[in-house]
Amino acid sequence: MLPHLFPISETLNDNNLINSDELNTLSEWDTTMIKTYQNQIKYGALRIWSNYDLKNMEFMQFLKITELQLYDCNNIIPKLENRTIKELRLQECEIFSVKDFHLENLEMLYITNPNNSNKKQKQNKLANEILLFKKLKSIYLFSFTIVDVSPLSQMTGLTALCLNDCDIRSTEALRPLINLTELFLENNKKVDITSIQYLTKLQVLELQSCNLVSIDALRPLTKLEALTISTNSIVYIQPLIGMKQLDFLGASYNKILDSHVIEQHQNFKRFYFNDEIQPTKKERGAANILRSINSLIVSLNAMQKQARSVKSQNNSFRLKVSESLQKQFNNFSQFVARASSLLQQMNSADNEWQ
Repeated sequence: MLPHLFPISETLNDNNLINSDELNTLSEWDTTMIKTYQNQIKYGALRIWSNYDLKNMEFMQFLKITELQLYDCNNIIPKLENRTIKELRLQECEIFSVKDFHLENLEMLYITNPNNSNKKQKQNKLANEILLFKKLKSIYLFSFTIVDVSPLSQMTGLTALCLNDCDIRSTEALRPLINLTELFLENNKKVDITSIQYLTKLQVLELQSCNLVSIDALRPLTKLEALTISTNSIVYIQPLIGMKQLDFLGASYNKILDSHVIEQHQNFKRFYFNDEIQPTKKERGAANILRSINSLIVSLNAMQKQARSVKSQNNSFRLKVSESLQKQFNNFSQFVARASSLLQQMNSADNEWQ
């Protein structure tokens, strides 16, 4: 999942976000309207929804916005000039080219479900034109038909790349992208992930629904913090043993035979099998301690009830009950001290609980 892509930037608020449904058709803007709104959305975001007549975007050059979002916009004349825009999102838009998008400071490009005919040819052309944005750090492409991703090999400054559902066959072209820390290749049914092993700075990797049977190529990725390999045909996850920084593992709906690998290693904090979160060894140990404490509490409560019921008995019998009760309290105190020590060990990153 890519939850950070969908909301407006956290730094933006209602005062600097303008929706097109409040402004009528933007292609009809005149100079007066531009002057009216340009200060209001300075360094903010402009979101344009379902505008089917966006034929003139020249007004954009006068707006000091950092983020432009176009949703379900057709008839876009591919000419856009702006020096302040850093993020451009085109979702379900009719877009054929970005070569006349003069966005010299663009750092993030997000395109999903482009509505154009003759998909394969035009989408490959669109992918090639992305090279024109020299300062790009993040590219997110969804539902493209890009068999050849070789043009991306030149973009060595990228830190995040998403090619979900893009019919990717090979990752060889990604090999030069050694600065990538996030890579998303979900739903590429014929992808060969062999070259991913060279992207050793990766911290987040998603390979869900890629028809994978082996993850041996992932062994060198020791900096991974989050890995999703759900809905594949993976049998062995032993290659993950050396990933000491791995915090999250999503491995639901596979054919895994060595799930004991997870149980034997303390590196993993959260992991999913069969779409359910599984407790780690540390968490199971903590649960056992709590169960033991609860058992002692039940025993003590029983002793207290017994003590109250023998008030009418002779002093000798009452003394024996009191001594037994005191012994139980002493045992309880010692156990709590031991449990506290164990819990501290489990919370320490450098100590392994036995």
